[in-house]
Amino acid sequence: MTDFKDFYQYSHAKTKKELVQGLNTIPIKLSTPLAIPILGSLFSQKNKEDEFKQEISDLSTSEPVIRELSNRLGTPKEGETEDDFVNRGKDILRDILRKVLDQK
Repeated sequence: MTDFKDFYQYSHAKTKKELVQGLNTIPIKLSTPLAIPILGSLFSQKNKEDEFKQEISDLSTSEPVIRELSNRLGTPKEGETEDDFVNRGKDILRDILRKVLDQK
């Protein structure tokens, strides 16, 4: 493996569905009957959130985004720790996603 793109393609074992499910970490609990009238709006909002999460997941694992991330990230710099390398990758990915979403 020579770059992030190769690493990603080699190690990418999770499906996009699993990635989206991993983002759903906040459980919704209904404790009173008074909550029932708001169920419709909660589910509607939940669907919008799920759609957004799926869109971000699809976008961040798309070929153009992975290619740009790999090109900009490169290999670890001399003396760079694994945490620093990962954080630099996160910052670059955030920047790429902002630019792509701003164009939409």
